Amino acid sequence: MVTPSGAPRIYADFNGLRRPERTGGRLAVALDTFGTLRDLANAGIRLSEGLQLTVYDWSDDEEDLEAQATAHYDPERRVWWADLGARGYEYVPKRGRPIDPRFLCLGCRRNLASDPDTWGDGVPRVTACPRCATAVDAAIDPPYT
Repeated sequence: MVTPSGAPRIYADFNGLRRPERTGGRLAVALDTFGTLRDLANAGIRLSEGLQLTVYDWSDDEEDLEAQATAHYDPERRVWWADLGARGYEYVPKRGRPIDPRFLCLGCRRNLASDPDTWGDGVPRVTACPRCATAVDAAIDPPYT
């Protein structure tokens, strides 16, 4: 899903909010959960330094947490962070909350979740797409050096 700002809306677990040194004390959330990976893969997005995102998490029955963020890679921790900037996050009215059951390969766009040989119990059984060999977690790979 794309937000009115044009930034893709990607799940992030706000329980993991931190103030990494790299952000100068601003809030950031790690982009390392399966929900983040699924949203990125289904949107056809590979994280890159400076990528603008809208990150969200469900707060309660009435509202969500949401923030405009910038993707930054931490090479020491080997994780992508969504830097929430000076505004931090805000509470917004909840949006539709269907969980997309697909998991599209970032390379060939094959739905890996529809194949019992590649998917089971909601998680991948393979590390790479059997059709094109793209890594299942390619969307959160470290930036190219």
